[in-house]
Amino acid sequence: MLILPILLFASIGFSTQCYQETANVSTTCGGLDSGKYDFSTWVYGDKWVNSSALIDGNWTTNSQNKMGSPVYDAQFHVNYTTPNGITSAIWMVKSGSNYSNFTIPSSCFNGTTIRFHLVANGDPFGQISYACDNNNGSSSTLLIETNATQFYEEAMLWNFPTIQCQGWECPSIAKSLVGMSPIILGLAFLVVLVGLAMAKGYDMEGMVSLFAIALIALIFITILAGVLS
Repeated sequence: MLILPILLFASIGFSTQCYQETANVSTTCGGLDSGKYDFSTWVYGDKWVNSSALIDGNWTTNSQNKMGSPVYDAQFHVNYTTPNGITSAIWMVKSGSNYSNFTIPSSCFNGTTIRFHLVANGDPFGQISYACDNNNGSSSTLLIETNATQFYEEAMLWNFPTIQCQGWECPSIAKSLVGMSPIILGLAFLVVLVGLAMAKGYDMEGMVSLFAIALIALIFITILAGVLS
């Protein structure tokens, strides 16, 4: 019956990742909906052929610089609102047939907002640059991609910090046990009982005592899961 003490007193760490496809649409895992997009290029406005393709959530649709005359960079600016407690994240992008994952520099965590810039220049051979704003007013270049003209999509992968908790404070443990089939739980306890009985040479009285302990433990975990849910 060492399982119960381990569950109750072990210090366990939990960490989760949260995928957010759209900066202004919240997610059930913690992504916030207060971000925004901007496609303007100084006084010349939106220079993308179809800027809506960049934020439609479809990683197979794309857009590129309108070119024409005069030729100006097509710019794409994204603001993500940082969920509470986040100090690490990955910016996921796709251009051409390439997928890139940028680990965001700590200098780009500016309070509650992370601001990204994507620029597709007017060069016929194509160049796309990626950057994020630093907290000192400058910017950090994440990548300058040559021979690239088409951009598809971007998204965020938030790394929520590891949560340390004692066994009795970790609802996921109790919930996972309670969520198991009663048959599986019953078999698991039976295996434990038989194993202990064989190891200790218990008689029927000892078996009954072990069963009572196992039953109490199961009831305790069930109540705990209900309280923590």
